[in-house]
Amino acid sequence: MTYQFENSEPQKPIDLYRLAVERAEAAHDGGTFGVGGVLADKDGRVVKSFQNRVIEDGIVSNPTAHVERQILTWYYEMENDGAQLPPLEDLVIVSSLDPCMMCAGTILTSAARLKVMALKTVYDFSVRTIAADGFAGISCNAAHDDGSIDVDKVDFERLPKGLRGLAEDHFVYELVEEADMEAFRDLQRRSGETFGSSLENVRDIINRSGGKGYEDLSNLVYTDFDHTDGKLDALIDRYDVLPEGVCFGSPDKVDEVLAPVLVHEAKKAVENGVTKKFNAAALVDSAGNLLMVRAGNEDEVPHNTALANLLQDYAAFRADVMRGDDANGTENIKFFEHPKFCKLVMLQGPGEETTDVMDIGLYGSSIEGPLANNMPYHLEWIVNGVTSDGQEFSQDDVANMISHFPPFYTDLVGIKGRQQENYSLFEDTISLARDYDDTLFDGASFDPAP
Repeated sequence: MTYQFENSEPQKPIDLYRLAVERAEAAHDGGTFGVGGVLADKDGRVVKSFQNRVIEDGIVSNPTAHVERQILTWYYEMENDGAQLPPLEDLVIVSSLDPCMMCAGTILTSAARLKVMALKTVYDFSVRTIAADGFAGISCNAAHDDGSIDVDKVDFERLPKGLRGLAEDHFVYELVEEADMEAFRDLQRRSGETFGSSLENVRDIINRSGGKGYEDLSNLVYTDFDHTDGKLDALIDRYDVLPEGVCFGSPDKVDEVLAPVLVHEAKKAVENGVTKKFNAAALVDSAGNLLMVRAGNEDEVPHNTALANLLQDYAAFRADVMRGDDANGTENIKFFEHPKFCKLVMLQGPGEETTDVMDIGLYGSSIEGPLANNMPYHLEWIVNGVTSDGQEFSQDDVANMISHFPPFYTDLVGIKGRQQENYSLFEDTISLARDYDDTLFDGASFDPAP
């Protein structure tokens, strides 16, 4: 299948930048984050342009739908469908705003996959940034209030040390002809203003979607929903919500019942050939109801990890519930909490790879505000992750990695995580995983934070 370029005429870099800002302004006018992006080939031909789609029709549709992540998801899905696209190593991403940690991790996952380690030219797979984001951007330390970026201060120290060289090779700032610099500065200003003026409204929509935490969620499996002629039941079935009918009674009472659920999900994904990573993630609400479980499909889309699929699918489910509520005058969304009230439990926790950076960033983007104070830890894992050389990545290592993230993640959202404290859950998970593959989690230790 031959793909038709959005614009087959070669464009100058400044024209690609201008298009990205125009898409950002369209996103702003549509009620979502004012960020736009362009995917172009080595000749400057526009493969496709994108705009942020976190909010659609006033509803949180997908909190991960930032332009950089959209671009790469679209590329891999089109490639999987047989589209004849230029090879990724010959493409460039233009973003109107410095990538957040989620998008930086997503981009670096593709860069690492291509094994391109020393290419800094315009059209060897790279991301080109227009304006700074001093709160969540990967180069927040180099941001100026007018949207410009002090290139000499860009150091990528928000990333683990092992990833900084990769970022240096694929993140390029202010590569524009001298004759176009004045126009570029104007685009920086426009981009910064467009994004800044969208923030308050969008964060308000995200944080009030589903209102507050509810006290009437116990045994949600048996709740007499307003079924709206069976439409809610259909959504629950479609998204596999409330799997196994499990309720722990409290998110702090998650126990060994979760072990076979997570191991089964991870095993199924590996056996279906969609991933080689034996991992799964679960979301538990403030009353202890097991809401959803997902594994990754990284062999199809390299950045679709278990955590990513879980939070994307839960957001999509909630969006469909809200659309049904609007159409039927019901309030079923009150039964399905915003993830800021929930506990997320991963089978295996973060390490220091590109997808681990992406996962932590994606979690922050899904919350987009302070986590609720209804539990000490909202992010937990059963088995510690590993480093690039196979060593265990402890919860102290995770905390240290997060401490280097931009202030959005540390100061606003307040992300912190730990190993799950139920030893029976740890023991049963290890046992069930090794029944499937006796090489899994060799040397895993149990040492949760108090």
